[in-house]
Amino acid sequence: MDKLSARFFTLLLFAGSIAFAMPTFAVQKGDVLYTAYNIWQLNARNMAFINYKFKTPFIPAGSRVRIDEIESGETNSAGFTLIQQDSSQSTPEVTFTVLDTGSTFTLKFNKKYQPATTFAQAMERTFVKEDFDALTAGLQAEEIAAIRKGMLVRGMSKRAVLICYGYPPSHHTASLDGSKWLYWASRNGRFAVTFDPEGRATSNGHKVHSLLFDVNPVPTEAEPAPAAQ
Repeated sequence: MDKLSARFFTLLLFAGSIAFAMPTFAVQKGDVLYTAYNIWQLNARNMAFINYKFKTPFIPAGSRVRIDEIESGETNSAGFTLIQQDSSQSTPEVTFTVLDTGSTFTLKFNKKYQPATTFAQAMERTFVKEDFDALTAGLQAEEIAAIRKGMLVRGMSKRAVLICYGYPPSHHTASLDGSKWLYWASRNGRFAVTFDPEGRATSNGHKVHSLLFDVNPVPTEAEPAPAAQ
């Protein structure tokens, strides 16, 4: 792994009491960057940073993208203002184009489901300077293969899970240091990914959409469906 990637993931996963990684640079309109994790497509113009994992195609981690529009007046921790501000925009959003396909998507940010995260932080951990090879440097071949398929395998590291599934919404997973992360398959369906003390995935509760593959099946932990969001 090169020094830049090593520093990025050190900040990401070993920040001690920091709940989620702090931003390392400001995403600006016109930037050409890469997706940091697989993003499920759903409705191209009405997607969310919560990254609902229906059984649909996804934008692969490491996809080269152009930032077309940023609709927010929020200022990040580095003091950069994410332009453009639209006073009528109640939910911050970003529109980007995947350069390999020409497809355009819009991601919306709802603070209710990301209380420990700002829009700037969500942007800066979704769009990064590292391509797929840099993102996955040092991972096991099985982890990389699973990421490309949008699946999880038992024994997968937390870093690999982040690249495969993105960040768990912080309203129910306040820290990446915990042994259980909650993800959403839909607005009314969530599932848990659990980890052993070494930070390796041990089980999941995703029973509906068959996106998770376990080479050695283990008992899953059922999660009650939350109230409609």
